[in-house]
Amino acid sequence: NYAQKLVERGNYGKASRSLAMAMALDPANEDLIAFSSGMETEIAVRLAYDEGLTQLSDGKVDAAYETFQAVLELDPDNSEARQRVAELTPEVIDVYHKKALIAFRRQDLDLALEIWDKVLATDPNYQKAEINRLLALDLTERLQRLQSSFAPLRPNEAG
Repeated sequence: NYAQKLVERGNYGKASRSLAMAMALDPANEDLIAFSSGMETEIAVRLAYDEGLTQLSDGKVDAAYETFQAVLELDPDNSEARQRVAELTPEVIDVYHKKALIAFRRQDLDLALEIWDKVLATDPNYQKAEINRLLALDLTERLQRLQSSFAPLRPNEAG
């Protein structure tokens, strides 16, 4: 009960230490083991959710989105995290797409493709990402063909 009250007050570190002490005193207590496991998950969910809120207030929309997604992995029924993800999705898609365009312009095609894959995983119907991803793939293939055509012109490194 003490750990539960600490969690409710937002004192997650103290709650976790309290649970660890209780487990050390009675490591075979199955009820305590089950309770401790549930509380540790609840603590992890609350810490992650709070981290997402901090990231959001710092303007790190994509990081906050990913953190709220992590909350949902720990607690799929978390309605607050689900609502945050839904609210942030359009903005995150835009942020990811812009990051991919920057990577593309810097000719970091692997990174651009990786980010466009994230965009399309979030919204499979986002046409701008699909078109630009196809352009990046085409450019990657052309560069590989070009590099392989110049391979015989390189000096022999064997000797």
